[in-house]
Amino acid sequence: MSTMSCAEFGNVASELALGVLYGEERAAALAHVETCRACRQELTLLTDTADEMRLIAPGVEPPAGFEQRVVARIAAAAAEPDAAPPAPPTPPTSLAARRRRRLVRPLIAVAAAMLAFVAASALVLGGGSGEDTAASRTSPMRTTSGEVVGEATLSADPTAIRVQVPDWAGLVRTYGATVDATYWLAVEDGEGQRNLRRLPPADEHPWTVQLDAAPSSVAAVSIVDNGGTVWCTARFE
Repeated sequence: MSTMSCAEFGNVASELALGVLYGEERAAALAHVETCRACRQELTLLTDTADEMRLIAPGVEPPAGFEQRVVARIAAAAAEPDAAPPAPPTPPTSLAARRRRRLVRPLIAVAAAMLAFVAASALVLGGGSGEDTAASRTSPMRTTSGEVVGEATLSADPTAIRVQVPDWAGLVRTYGATVDATYWLAVEDGEGQRNLRRLPPADEHPWTVQLDAAPSSVAAVSIVDNGGTVWCTARFE
């Protein structure tokens, strides 16, 4: 696996945040953000933006023919009226390919925004009351010293907990641990009973953990390691 520079990471950061980067480039990008704080912060901002767009409204079926219209608009925007005939294809790792990806990145963002807008419009036109959104609760995740390092959100539809710690790699290093170790989400109810749920890998952050009980029964959630050490906690009482 080749080493990726900050400039090369900037060319693929949007694709990584949107989950459309694959293969060796994805592996190289993830390896780069483990050691580069600036690029890690850039990826966090892009990922947060993509997540917020997806969470604008619950998933609904778009109108018939919507996908075809989006593709047609993207193709029209990418076309240049007086462009010369296209050159023969070049290998995907070439500089020309990376430049093409940089041109496509804004179009991907526009398409994602259009999808989110249609989903929100469909919810309003369909008479959605927004009760599930109102039922969501968000609380800051704090270390034992009181420092806020992220947040946890309880949602009723689906019944799940979404945990976000933007500088997860940095927090891991403060504990002298590694991001590829095993970590757990301890879900505590009002009676102090705890249920451990294994957290997904670091490259799937922010994490979403399904709940077996109603969100209203959750009093607190904590990230713990295999030794039972509590790293940070969000309380909903």
